[in-house]
Amino acid sequence: MIRYRRYRAVLVLAGIVVFLLYNLSAKSSWKSVTHVAESGSGHLSKSDPDKQWPAADTNGGDGAGLDDGVHNDESIRRIPPAEEVEKPAQKPSPSKTAPSKTKTSPSAASDNNPYVGGALPPIEDVLLEHSAGRFDVEPLSIPSPIFWARQPEHFPVQSTIPLPSGTPKAIPKIQFEFKEESAKAKTRREERLAMIQDSMAHAWRGYKATGWGHDEIRPVSGKKKDPFNGWGATLIDSLDTLWIMGMVEEFEEGLKHVEKVNFKTSERHDIPVFETTIRYLGGLIGAYDLSDGKYPILLEKAVELAEILMGVFDTPNRMPVPYYQWKPAFASQPHRSTTSIVLAELGSLAVEFTRLAQLTKESKYYDAIARITDALDEYQDRTRVPGLWPTRIDASGCQRQSSYGSTRTVTVQRASTLDEEVDADESVRLAHSNSMQGTTKPEDTDENGEVPLKKPMPIIFKPSLGKNKNPAARAASAEENTADDTSKSSEGLSKRQLSKKIETVPQSGNTIPVRARGGEEQPATPECTPQGLASTSQFATEEYTLASMADSAYEYLPKMHLLLGGLSDQYNKMYIKATEAAKDKLIFRPMLPDEDDVLISGTYYVSSQMQGEDLPPKRTGKLYPVGSHLNCFVGGMFALGGKIFNRKEDTEIGAKLTDACIWNYLSTTSGIMPETFTTIPCKSTAQCKWNETRWMEILDPFARERQGSYLQQLETYQSAMKGFDDDEGPAEPLAVVASNPTNLPYRGQQDNDDDERPSTGTVMKRDPDSQLLVPQMEDVGGEDPASANKPMKGRPLILRPSPPSPPLSHEEYVQTRVREERIPKGYAAIMDKRYLLRPEAIESVFYLYRITGDPKYREAGWKMFENVDRRTRTTIAASAIDDVTKGNPLHRDEMESFWTAETLKYFYLLFAKEDVVSLDDWVFNTEAHPFKMPTSPPK
Repeated sequence: MIRYRRYRAVLVLAGIVVFLLYNLSAKSSWKSVTHVAESGSGHLSKSDPDKQWPAADTNGGDGAGLDDGVHNDESIRRIPPAEEVEKPAQKPSPSKTAPSKTKTSPSAASDNNPYVGGALPPIEDVLLEHSAGRFDVEPLSIPSPIFWARQPEHFPVQSTIPLPSGTPKAIPKIQFEFKEESAKAKTRREERLAMIQDSMAHAWRGYKATGWGHDEIRPVSGKKKDPFNGWGATLIDSLDTLWIMGMVEEFEEGLKHVEKVNFKTSERHDIPVFETTIRYLGGLIGAYDLSDGKYPILLEKAVELAEILMGVFDTPNRMPVPYYQWKPAFASQPHRSTTSIVLAELGSLAVEFTRLAQLTKESKYYDAIARITDALDEYQDRTRVPGLWPTRIDASGCQRQSSYGSTRTVTVQRASTLDEEVDADESVRLAHSNSMQGTTKPEDTDENGEVPLKKPMPIIFKPSLGKNKNPAARAASAEENTADDTSKSSEGLSKRQLSKKIETVPQSGNTIPVRARGGEEQPATPECTPQGLASTSQFATEEYTLASMADSAYEYLPKMHLLLGGLSDQYNKMYIKATEAAKDKLIFRPMLPDEDDVLISGTYYVSSQMQGEDLPPKRTGKLYPVGSHLNCFVGGMFALGGKIFNRKEDTEIGAKLTDACIWNYLSTTSGIMPETFTTIPCKSTAQCKWNETRWMEILDPFARERQGSYLQQLETYQSAMKGFDDDEGPAEPLAVVASNPTNLPYRGQQDNDDDERPSTGTVMKRDPDSQLLVPQMEDVGGEDPASANKPMKGRPLILRPSPPSPPLSHEEYVQTRVREERIPKGYAAIMDKRYLLRPEAIESVFYLYRITGDPKYREAGWKMFENVDRRTRTTIAASAIDDVTKGNPLHRDEMESFWTAETLKYFYLLFAKEDVVSLDDWVFNTEAHPFKMPTSPPK
């Protein structure tokens, strides 16, 4: 009889083969379904328009689960194809605007429902999936590709907010009054400029040779990748860099690709709106402005793309969906924005759409972002940290109904007091603990980090809840437990705020169930009432920062003031509120060995606890002293804002924030700053003495516990060893008759579980002294078979347990950790040691040099360039590296488009003549694309 045990490996192998065969055979069906003609919204019921309301997207994405519009229902209405455009998109004719003297307010009923037509169109909820900014797509062989088609608006606005009109106001001069340089200084500057240009030419040749027309290349292997819809992100993102560096031939060669790009189709089923806006739309507008309108195709393509992106604003409250499902099957349906949108995705569209409105005289582009600004303005004073916005916001405009039938607000007003718990050492220890543990994934998510549709959210019980008799408080605590798992960001999205891959889908306790097609009818009562921007949950911990997932929303406040020529005070007021709150809650001085007077902007967490049914939640805030390369843009933002708003203190703060980034570059072995790290915050920004004892305690916070544990183990050992040397001798063996002379198991015995197999031969008495008997070979298996049935003689081998080893001393532990982890003095921990070719540090160095005229910034920038170029250059282009604390870091085979679009551009402009792209004439978007400012009176 064949035994199962013996063929485990064979069975596993067979299972794998069957699995592979099944999957390979399934792939053949892809081609037959992905090119089906686009289906419309025929599944929507027109008979009863009051039955269904659009449900908010609770998945943080925008409907990626629609299977690209492929349906088998014969009743689905087909959308006729859009008329073919015979030539590139022309400038749209100006729309008729109805100027309104009152500012749009998200809290007003008319602004929460700005569309015309009263009742919402009927809609059926659709299963959505969470999207990501960077998403590599494999090319599919599709005979009939699907194309975007313009759809009628479901929520048209009643009136369009026009661009501010009038003569631009005089804005204080931004750039320093530079003097004529000497011949020696000019020669040295031009030599450095040539080396930077050579790095750009090297990267461009590599891109042209290995990935021309694709989004990115792998600079080690020479492969290509398309995470941004495959329209040529690196090419379009870098056009203005080529122009600035005088590479006109390469620029015009790139234009030939731009003419061929068709933004109306893509192998990716969704469009990441933020990334597409800053890279593609910003790149086209920047190149058009820099070339002084010489190449109309750039503006035509910008309009073509913008017309597609305008669909993201077609929501009841006009808040954008962050990932746009562009195919007609989905785009034809009404949608809401998400209940958990990233702040940067919401607030970082303003500069690009405003400049496009100025160039085309088409106010609808400005209207789209002006409504977002009004919503952020209204929400700014209602957050848990007034002046700042949390990194995630409920932008659905939908106040949910509770499952108990009564309307319950998802968010509550800010508590009157915010309890401060700023224990710097505890925060740093927490940072080290988190860096050691890594990212945890809730058990209720699948392998993709998403909550299954039919799986209810778990109810989590805390021991302390047993004492709480208040059902509302118990439900609130359970909601907090669930929401906290989704409030923490994880690593890995592409640009500043979106360089984090979302591992969980935020859900609230009152999430409206999403039904599949053909399910039950939705209740006739509307599922929600209109509301402005709100917190994602009453009880989730909120994150406030100027860094990842938030940064460009703040960066655009002073830049919008410049782009509008100072004709709107709105951005000025919002900037001042934000920076004052940041100075109070986020900015701290780190303790450094040379006592450098620098500043870092950290992260502030506000937790919320239910106190009672009639009491507001208790808020507790804590500073997390984390720094990041992404956050280095803040120095330039403060310095710029200080100049244009006459806030001298802000310019000084910007200089100290930039100096901290320079310190980070000079501190590591490679001379390059790490991605994320923590330092030890000082209690005061005025004085901060270096305290090596405290630094060592932060690196080794458990020295006392370690020593105490050793002493306890030693005491236990000594107690157990008492009388060990007075042992009376080995235990006597018990004779057991063995029927098998060789003491081997019989043939059938091998089928028993190994752990349960009975032993043969001699069985010892239990003895606490753990003596081991070594059988004498002459007594077992001899010539006389009967000898095996005799008691086995033993020679005792006494194993004395070793005493516990003493731990490393406090000094030894710190020295070992510093040596093995390569931690420079001043750091508490380095959580992410990579360098991804990021531009934020050199961006602020450029701003500070142009604003202050201090030559130290040029010298610091040159050291940064030398180290970055030396460590990242490959035979093809330049690559991100794995560990900046190594002398010879490894290449990660990654080169994002911002290397040529931003990093090399800022290096070049730092050493170019100061009137090249002057800050008094140009505004940079967050991807370093310069937009022309409106002409203002002489300063």
